Amino acid sequence: YHSFILSMNLTRKIATCKIMQTSSSRALSTQFHKKIVIFGGGGYVGSRIVRQALDAGHMVVSVNRSKKPQGQDDPRLTWREGDIFKEEDWVADLEGCDAAISCVGAFGSNEFMQRINGDGNIHAINQAHNAGVPRFVFLSTVENNLPDFFLRGYFEGKRRAEQELLRTYPEPGAGVVLRPSFMYGTRMIPQLGEGVGLPLGLLGRPLELLFDNSVASKARHALPGMMALLAPPISVDSVAKVALRVAVGAEYAMAVCANPPNSHTKNVLSRDDIAHIASLTP
Repeated sequence: YHSFILSMNLTRKIATCKIMQTSSSRALSTQFHKKIVIFGGGGYVGSRIVRQALDAGHMVVSVNRSKKPQGQDDPRLTWREGDIFKEEDWVADLEGCDAAISCVGAFGSNEFMQRINGDGNIHAINQAHNAGVPRFVFLSTVENNLPDFFLRGYFEGKRRAEQELLRTYPEPGAGVVLRPSFMYGTRMIPQLGEGVGLPLGLLGRPLELLFDNSVASKARHALPGMMALLAPPISVDSVAKVALRVAVGAEYAMAVCANPPNSHTKNVLSRDDIAHIASLTP
């Protein structure tokens, strides 16, 4: 009953936000344009956030280890080639920044994953906080109960970064963790040639339809090691949309961050919380 009332109140807030919107999305974007720094903006998720932010009229600084790809000529985009551990490469870009988003993550040895997923993101969080950036969004990973030996460095590194973000940015909507499941979409593979992509939606979308129900949800929480494996996949574009809406402080996103109906932890959005915001976000 409590969950039902909470959902109804949240729906009313979102409906009110929609009514208050102008008919021109261009005018809305211009009125509320922000400066956003995105760590890992050249990656699978980060590139979607960059594109959506530019389409909404925001100024974007994308911090990446790679060089600027061809075709990225938007005057509102600054492509900063740098190392997340070398703040001298990008710390000046945090000046006057309204929000930062980190999509940094990597696979490898446990030591390597702890360093990139944990230490690297923690460093970015602390530098942003020291620079006075008011909001930080961290792209983490889905809740799991897998055996410790399975990708231990990956999950532990992400969780350490989560803890640091929630400690450093404790206010509602200030430091927000996104915990998406497997994200489907077309993933570009530069090593295979220009314009060659892997259509993950061919697998992810059917699995989303298969697992997004109460029976699979109960099995997911009851069976050992299944919490991550049975989590319904989610569209990478939906994750990017929610990351951006949180970063710019959209009222309906802030309402969910303050009291997430699924994770039940302030400023932590589960896969289902992300899907909920995405479904109601214009």
